[in-house]
Amino acid sequence: MQHFRLRYLAHDVELFPGEFVIGRSEECQLSIDDAMVSRRHALLRVTPTSVTLVDLGSRNGVNLNGTRIKQEADLSHGDRIAIGKHELSLTVVDSHSKRNTTNLARTLGAIDIRDLELESARPPEPTTGREIGRIIGSFNTLSKLADKAFALGRAEEAERLLVACFSDLIAEVRKGSTCTPEQLEPFAVYALRLSTELSKASWVEWMLEVYRVAGLMLPGPAVEGLLMLGPKLKHLSRTLILDYVTALSEQASLTANERFRLHRLEGLAKRLSTSR
Repeated sequence: MQHFRLRYLAHDVELFPGEFVIGRSEECQLSIDDAMVSRRHALLRVTPTSVTLVDLGSRNGVNLNGTRIKQEADLSHGDRIAIGKHELSLTVVDSHSKRNTTNLARTLGAIDIRDLELESARPPEPTTGREIGRIIGSFNTLSKLADKAFALGRAEEAERLLVACFSDLIAEVRKGSTCTPEQLEPFAVYALRLSTELSKASWVEWMLEVYRVAGLMLPGPAVEGLLMLGPKLKHLSRTLILDYVTALSEQASLTANERFRLHRLEGLAKRLSTSR
């Protein structure tokens, strides 16, 4: 079985069987704010084995590989679609492919291409590793789609959108790549949100582990969130909490406020051991 992805800049949107509408209207799956784009400009008709591009009677037409299509055309891997001033391309992935899915995004309502353009134009994050910057860039975009999933009550969808970014980030940190507290904090926010929405201890444990390996203090709101959420998570590991507290306590540069936060986390671990 083949899988199809629509690429714009460095971002992929996975196409599932059905109809995928591109246009200026916010009701489209892909919303493009461009005066040259009609409200319902083009349609991708997706089956398990094919993708067909259809011009929905647009004012300025649809170009495929530099040539305007008359009404519809079947697409192949690498085909370039031009709608207004925007170029998109189709990627065909075999079901057995192990291709990295960090930039994979399932369609969740209208995706505004302006968001993707702003992310692509943003200056690179200050980091010692280019890979960290790439992961953060993907996360910045996919977290917007995850917000839509949360709003629709689809926490599992949000998890599927973000899991590759979380996995790639901790792998890079374990390799020795460094992150700033500002770079890690958004990941902590979403890790706590996933644990809260899904009642899963694994995302809190991911947060503890990545901050331990990075040698960074959890931000105050993350500590407060963990103190409130921790007792509600059945399988939260007190060992991971104590490992984090021990590792950070060895840092001589900690402020009194940070040591107080560590003390509170240690208290949480003790409460977990007596309540289970």
